[in-house]
Amino acid sequence: MIRLLVLVCCLLCAMSEMVSAQKRIVLIGSSTTAGVGASADTLKWAARLQTAYRSNASDGVDTFVERGLAFSGFFTYNTMPSSFVAPANRAAWPIDPNRNVTKALSLSPDIVIISLPSNDINLNPAYMPKETMDNFRLMYQTVTAAGVKCFITTTQPRHDVDLARRLLLRDLRDSIMNTFGAYAIDFYTDLVTNNGLCMLRPELAADQVHPNDEGHRLLFQRIMEKNIFSDLGNAPLPLSLTEFKVIQSTGAVTLFWQTDAEDPNTWFDIERSANGSDFTKIHTLKAVSSGNRQEYRWNDSLPLDGNNYYRLGIREDLKVSYSKIIGIRYTTNPPLISTFNFRNGNVEMEINSSNSEAAIIRLLNSEGRDFLLKKVIAGGPVKKVVLPVGYLPGGIYLLNIRSKNGINETRQFTVH
Repeated sequence: MIRLLVLVCCLLCAMSEMVSAQKRIVLIGSSTTAGVGASADTLKWAARLQTAYRSNASDGVDTFVERGLAFSGFFTYNTMPSSFVAPANRAAWPIDPNRNVTKALSLSPDIVIISLPSNDINLNPAYMPKETMDNFRLMYQTVTAAGVKCFITTTQPRHDVDLARRLLLRDLRDSIMNTFGAYAIDFYTDLVTNNGLCMLRPELAADQVHPNDEGHRLLFQRIMEKNIFSDLGNAPLPLSLTEFKVIQSTGAVTLFWQTDAEDPNTWFDIERSANGSDFTKIHTLKAVSSGNRQEYRWNDSLPLDGNNYYRLGIREDLKVSYSKIIGIRYTTNPPLISTFNFRNGNVEMEINSSNSEAAIIRLLNSEGRDFLLKKVIAGGPVKKVVLPVGYLPGGIYLLNIRSKNGINETRQFTVH
């Protein structure tokens, strides 16, 4: 009898150790997290994640992935903490207490992954990026304040919305990557087309919104590459860099960036590279550090001839982070299109013929459909071109012009 009691006690202790060793990942998300687009449950990215961690039994830890909190159609407001009070104009999307951040924390997770990739911009009018980012920051802070590691996935491309909204999804991807740094997971880059239209790649699309089996596999792979159980060094969140762009201006390259929240004693190091990997600091700028949104502009008056790659080194107290890298090819030639206007049903522009004697003009809509293909010959210093486009249906259009020597420029206009 004594031996039996000892054996039972040993078994209970062993079970207790197994339970205490078990890890738990809780997923918060919308339809892609719920698996829409995959042809079978085992091919969903969340199910693949569960399979991967269950098959890794070398350390005796049986990690469990909680998928039940994901729900199709969720917006960021649906998953906010239960104590959050939404603005009056967002009452149509109430917090779901059974699938929100508070519910996730009640399940004693080791890691929470929040994936709400695109529904916010599908409203009419769409949420502005700042509103979505504010919601992500609050959810992240709520999870990490409870001592739980939190990851935020980026947006995903979709092509059931117009170009303006697809560009919002692209910009939100950049904001999430810049804001959450090591705790951001890129769900955008593998899925997006490379034609500038920011659509879901057709070979990865189950429909206009959701990835197919191969798309789900790529999302799963992004999480596995992140190695979410590794020690990320308690990486602090970098300053919120909401926009960073580089353009060629007259005799210079102009860098423009915006911030949403700056700590006191923040500095920006502007770095440049000829190859995209070896960077040199070319200027340092002290941040305003007011705590409000700030805009910055700086001119590189001596850019390299040819390719220039830029990034911002962001120095804050006890932490350093970097912006994304942006490349631009600098040329001393003037821009191909010197003036561009859309008015009275006509596109009016002037072409600098010093760049090329011949150029091809292409007009396409936000879905990539061609409406016009025209060759123009510039006979003097400036060639004025007028294109009647009053017949076009309402929407966003792109006018692309390419010279015979490879100069390629695009302008956007909207037909109402």
